[in-house]
Amino acid sequence: MPTLDAAGGASPVEGVIASIDRGLARVLIGENQEEWYFPIEMLPDDSEPGTCLMFAAHEGRYQPLGKTEVAPAVKVRSIEERLQRKIAVRKTGEVRPGLRRSDLE
Repeated sequence: MPTLDAAGGASPVEGVIASIDRGLARVLIGENQEEWYFPIEMLPDDSEPGTCLMFAAHEGRYQPLGKTEVAPAVKVRSIEERLQRKIAVRKTGEVRPGLRRSDLE
């Protein structure tokens, strides 16, 4: 999740394009390498895998700001490490502990 700056706004967060396939860029954002997909048209014109970008968080979504001058220090994590991290609250907001499948129907 993005951090708040002194003025209470979201501070920019770094990300790197992991891959591009059929017009969609897979971007790993922040220290936790959250996986997000963006249409390539939303990113700078010369974006390619390995391009480092800055993003701003707005209403639970990331908005690309542009390229960074210096590559972020990103530790490449294995899929096993990424699967072991805690699930973001916004992704589980509709499911509460003790809720049964029949309660959803």
